[in-house]
Amino acid sequence: MPLDYGETQAVSALSGNAALIWIKEDGSEMRFPIFAAVTTIGRDATNMIPINDGTVSRFHAKLHFQNGQYVLVDLGSANKTFVNGQEVREVQLQSGSEIRFAQQRFVFQVVQAAAPPPQWAQAAPPMPQPPPMSMQPPPMGTPPMAARPMGAPPMGTPYRPPAAVVVSQPTKKKPKPIIILGGVFVILIVLVVVVAKMTQGPSQPPGASGAKQEAAPQAPAPVTTAPTPSPATPLPAEPTPGSSPAPTAGTTTPSSSVTTPGAAGPQAVGRLMDDAAALESTGRLREARQRYEQVLATDPTNSRARSHLEDLKQRINDAINLHFKNAKQAYDYLRLDEAIDEWNLVLALADPTDSRYVESQRGIQQAQARLKR
Repeated sequence: MPLDYGETQAVSALSGNAALIWIKEDGSEMRFPIFAAVTTIGRDATNMIPINDGTVSRFHAKLHFQNGQYVLVDLGSANKTFVNGQEVREVQLQSGSEIRFAQQRFVFQVVQAAAPPPQWAQAAPPMPQPPPMSMQPPPMGTPPMAARPMGAPPMGTPYRPPAAVVVSQPTKKKPKPIIILGGVFVILIVLVVVVAKMTQGPSQPPGASGAKQEAAPQAPAPVTTAPTPSPATPLPAEPTPGSSPAPTAGTTTPSSSVTTPGAAGPQAVGRLMDDAAALESTGRLREARQRYEQVLATDPTNSRARSHLEDLKQRINDAINLHFKNAKQAYDYLRLDEAIDEWNLVLALADPTDSRYVESQRGIQQAQARLKR
């Protein structure tokens, strides 16, 4: 199964609340926090979790974080992947799941800290209630109570808290008539100016009138001063793009990316350079090479793109040689799945006209045929 290098660089919003714990044979542990949406695991040093063990494939498995769940996917490894003792190809992990990549044992762990409830959601203490007042008349022989003041509620009326005191807001001063008349006068002036501009027609951009005045006396000059050529007098030949005179010292010529017919312009060249750098950083070398070639096709004098392209071609060639060598070695040791993975990487980097591309296709067919026996 070919490995997508772009997936290994996709960084998610995880905060390391999950981890893979490698439990080694001597009892020591090594913890790998999960910070990426896709985490690759294998013997190759380019993996995010490298395992230095000959029984583990170079690209053994990868761990996805999708829809709030962690999913483990086996990449067609030679010695398989096991979760809780069962061989798996793709499985959703739970906290505490025991994973075995070939002979190496791991434990998956998820730690989520419980957030305290917001302060406004906490229960408020109960408000004290006034004691109920008796509605029954006092018994006989009870001494009379003192006279109640005027306006007091009759006896037995339930207690009600006093109404809240309403503080009156200061009243706003009314605008004076003079201020109102001044505002109306200003509005009328603005309306008159707007109507005047609309009747004058669309305004010209700054400098347009001056340019026309400067060009006006020069426009009729070629018509009045140039003599009409006779049929026998040959006209001067128009300069061709290749026959333009060389610029003198102290003069500058515009960039070829701007003057060349059909050129995309410096902005498009800048976007192509940014795309090529992003593809190169994510390991998609073949697509990055195509972007640099597009830049040079648009601007052949771009030295930065040319330098990057030469360096990228050398890196691609070295990577093809490495994967091709690993594939042949894995095939000789009957690690057929690993050999197919390496040949697929060659196909992802090499051109179809490359001899290593054709040999990789033939090697994949032979390995698949041996796996079906």
